[in-house]
Amino acid sequence: MSQVITVATWKGGVGKSITALFYANILADQGKRVLLLDMDCQNSLTSYFINDPNEITGKTILEVLTDQCPIASAIVPIRPNLHFVPVDGKLSRISSQLTVNRDFKLHMLLDDVRGDYDYIVIDTPPVLGLATNLALVISNYITIPTRIDQWSISSIGITVNYINELILPLHRIIKNELRRMIVLPTHTMKNNPFQTDVIKQLSAAYGPMLFDGITQRIDIQKLGFIGKSFDLRRIDSYGEYVSVLAQLLK
Repeated sequence: MSQVITVATWKGGVGKSITALFYANILADQGKRVLLLDMDCQNSLTSYFINDPNEITGKTILEVLTDQCPIASAIVPIRPNLHFVPVDGKLSRISSQLTVNRDFKLHMLLDDVRGDYDYIVIDTPPVLGLATNLALVISNYITIPTRIDQWSISSIGITVNYINELILPLHRIIKNELRRMIVLPTHTMKNNPFQTDVIKQLSAAYGPMLFDGITQRIDIQKLGFIGKSFDLRRIDSYGEYVSVLAQLLK
């Protein structure tokens, strides 16, 4: 049975989609069978993999969730070991379209394909609502990325409390196990006294939940323009994400 890794936080612009992208590619490079789900209606991952939106008309995660198509027909092969389910902006309507078994809908639908994958990696929107709930409810591992700034850091506690108070009770209903939840600093700068001080404060607040950060790099900022033809292994951050992922899944 596949394990589910979700990248989620209440704050946008902190590296959620990039983190999910690296996680999925690293696992696929390691020979794991991976399904990457884009649950963010801002569709950063979808635009990274798919240039023409017409290619996914009628076959996105929204159609899957609303029973308009089976999940198997929405899966797009990217390369060996890596498959993808796209999204578009219409997913923002999901709260008005799901009325029965809302929080457990993705859990039920993935039963059809979970045996085909070792890992399912999910990117979520920067909001704590139904689309994020659908992913968090089935998650075995959760990564909360954060920049080292006031607004991003304040969102960590909001996200952690949300998961503990609202999501974990749902886990117990379906007997799901949250094995680890981590805080991952992104866009970090070496030898920056301010960031060093803030990370010390985060360490005091979150202890072993806080992982070593991902260094800010220009190459990562270019990924959205370069697209899937770029080999992520050429970026130094790849090695940092390999280390993070190994520690997360340890």
